[in-house]
Amino acid sequence: MSLKYVEKLEILKRNTSIFAYIGLDDMKSEGTFVWHDDKTVIKTEMIRKLFKSGEPNNGNNNENCARYEPVNFALNDAVCSDYIRYICEKLCFHW
Repeated sequence: MSLKYVEKLEILKRNTSIFAYIGLDDMKSEGTFVWHDDKTVIKTEMIRKLFKSGEPNNGNNNENCARYEPVNFALNDAVCSDYIRYICEKLCFHW
């Protein structure tokens, strides 16, 4: 699963200082961000909340992957081939 909710981004803000991809991109259609796991499209108002000011901007026409940036406590669109970490979510079951 991907980091889909503002609450989860808040957890990142408090617990990590790394730049990381989060499983979200606009590769198929510029400006239409889609989650990798279930192909859910992010609404425009959510993009404004999650991305830092002025982003996403598709710099150099090749920024298609969303990454978390701890410096800004927000998302930025970045080159998908940048060598940075990924954040993954694991389901935990309690019996």
